[in-house]
Amino acid sequence: MPRAALAAVIATASLVGVTISLNLPLLSLALEGAGFGPGAIGVNTAASGLGAVLAVPLLMPLHRRLGARGTIACGAGAAAAAMVVFPLYPDPLLWFALRLVVSAGTALVFIISEAAINALAPEARRGRILALYATVFSLGYAAGPLVVALLGSRGFAPFLASAGLFLVGALPAWCTRRLDGLFTAPPSGSAAARLLAVVREAKLAYAAILVFGVLEASIFALLPIYATMRGFAEAEGALLVSTWILGNILLQYPIGWLADRLPRRLVLASVAAAVALVLFALPFAAWSGLWLSGLLLLLGGCAGALYPLSLVLIGERFRGFALTFANTAFVIAIEFGMVLGPPAAGLAMAAFGPAALPVGLALATIPLALAAARPQALRGRLSERLRRPSLGGGRGMDRIGS
Repeated sequence: MPRAALAAVIATASLVGVTISLNLPLLSLALEGAGFGPGAIGVNTAASGLGAVLAVPLLMPLHRRLGARGTIACGAGAAAAAMVVFPLYPDPLLWFALRLVVSAGTALVFIISEAAINALAPEARRGRILALYATVFSLGYAAGPLVVALLGSRGFAPFLASAGLFLVGALPAWCTRRLDGLFTAPPSGSAAARLLAVVREAKLAYAAILVFGVLEASIFALLPIYATMRGFAEAEGALLVSTWILGNILLQYPIGWLADRLPRRLVLASVAAAVALVLFALPFAAWSGLWLSGLLLLLGGCAGALYPLSLVLIGERFRGFALTFANTAFVIAIEFGMVLGPPAAGLAMAAFGPAALPVGLALATIPLALAAARPQALRGRLSERLRRPSLGGGRGMDRIGS
């Protein structure tokens, strides 16, 4: 197993991942400090969800000219340069354009780095490796707000820290020459058509990551509101969010271990079912901080596991440059879920009360559990794993990637 190369790419993705949780509160607080209201801040934040779409037409030309390492460096460098410009001109329109650049650059880093992790991971250990990546990424994600707490939101220091993380984060991947040999030369033709092809080939993986995006953004944005509506203090609501993040960190590897020993669709179905059951149980535990914390710990682990499990299913099916198309569609699906989830959940809470948050999210998760648990598909996957325990899938990968 190429441990050094895997460690380098995981380090790159995780260090750049810190900037996501750093920049969201940083830019909102900086705009507020400059005198802009929540409406302008909310519209401005929407630019952060459009980067993957902008990255699609850039992916093939950049990779053809620069290779995998050069594409990562280009994305990280563009994002770092934009971060330095932010504090010079605190204007919402300019910041919207700058956030598009940061978002597109970040998306390029993740498209290539996550595809590289999948390409480097041996099939027999794919679940554990991607779970380890998700764990390290979650640790970095939790560290982002701490940078804002330490440096504040005024002056150049927090923006330079974010720019530095982009540049330092790109270094491990840049120093790993093996990455340029992982993917064949980008094929010619329509990128949009190839994205649709990979989505059709791995519909369940994209359904899972879409649900993950809905859950992640909705819980992150609205769990503190849910807690205060249930009578908890503001500090207790923040602590509940931390408990949910802790579950995300602690349970990834055990679930990844199961995904290497059981049919992966069965693991996905079980995790999705557990998410729905925990969400249905939340309203009944809302009056006890201890029970609520326990359920949120479990919810964080199971909901967070949808991310690496989706990557595992993609890695089973695609090889070569098809993996980069698959990961592009993967990032777009996450962004779409993150844009869709909070407004829908917020409107449901406004109309039906706080219980609408967990119940609505549970109803959104049930179709995924049912799709993953189709008996015929599970039997086919089980027999395939028993016959070829160390071999991956890959159907359709050649016709999409070449």
